[in-house]
Amino acid sequence: MENLYDILECDPSVSQEEVKRCYVNLVLKFHPDKSRSEDSAAFIKLKRAWDVLGNPVLRREYDARWKERCLVQDLPVQEEVEFSEFELIESCCSYCYPCRCGGDFILSEAEAKFHYDIVCCEICSLTVRVLYTDAGAASDSADPCMDVNLASYLTTACTFGKALNFILFFKQSIALGIVYVCLCLLHFVFLPQPVYEGPEKIVYFRGPNLQEELERDKRITWLVSFYAAWSPQCLTFAPIFSELSAEYGLDNLKFGKMDVSRYQQVADKFGINTSTWSKQLPTVILFQEGKEKIRRPVSTKKTTLKFPFTKENVVRDFELNEVYGQCKKNPLPSRRKDKDMTEAKKEN
Repeated sequence: MENLYDILECDPSVSQEEVKRCYVNLVLKFHPDKSRSEDSAAFIKLKRAWDVLGNPVLRREYDARWKERCLVQDLPVQEEVEFSEFELIESCCSYCYPCRCGGDFILSEAEAKFHYDIVCCEICSLTVRVLYTDAGAASDSADPCMDVNLASYLTTACTFGKALNFILFFKQSIALGIVYVCLCLLHFVFLPQPVYEGPEKIVYFRGPNLQEELERDKRITWLVSFYAAWSPQCLTFAPIFSELSAEYGLDNLKFGKMDVSRYQQVADKFGINTSTWSKQLPTVILFQEGKEKIRRPVSTKKTTLKFPFTKENVVRDFELNEVYGQCKKNPLPSRRKDKDMTEAKKEN
């Protein structure tokens, strides 16, 4: 069982914010976009550690399992068993391996996820060490940076393909180039990209009214997507953001969008590059108490770290489940209640 705190180079007693700070510092160091290829394994381990310790619920569970692991680590190990030899029992969500006494060595799904390696028989005192070589390789082989939407790749490929065709047609003949441009215009007019038509709870900002809204009521948490209408990545992310707004939107947890390609001053204010080759579109920022709390993708002066904008990644990195729970517990008072409180203050 790996010590995930060692991977993140932090102490088990540190706060959640400190864990996040350590993770961000190491991501900037080991991210595949800016590090050597041999560092990719370290980045994958780092990501796996963050998936556990970055979630307060999983972190508490991991801490409990680690304490148990420390208590049994000195027990004599009779056998080493590959995790692949354990049988999944779906009815009880656990993995079992038969013991020679007739009992079973049992691993829960949580223990398997944490790579819990010392397991005792439920009947006798025999102990085995679980080897996670195959399971670990299976889970580690999937680079989190590859978890992207296929539609994004196809959209980008088609865009560059059209640009290349445009150049080739004009090289062949100006007349053919003009015809191709006309056909593309007709395609955009009569066959536009499908638009998400499902439910959404999104506020569309224009110009400086975003900052005004952030400062108007600091009790409201905002998740804002800064996008460009021409960006294929933004178009791909749009339905995902709409679904999230419909699922998580509350009176004090709101979702907003700002077209920074139209309002360059807003892009400059929030440090978002809107050029054609920008890797910062879309940029999603979580605001709490009127201040920026979390931003994806993370950017430095030299580089922008790639962030796959899938629904699962957004929920995890912006801690939407935790934020939603906090906002649900502390709803905004109704307007009627606010009015009654104001009148009561005036009477006093």
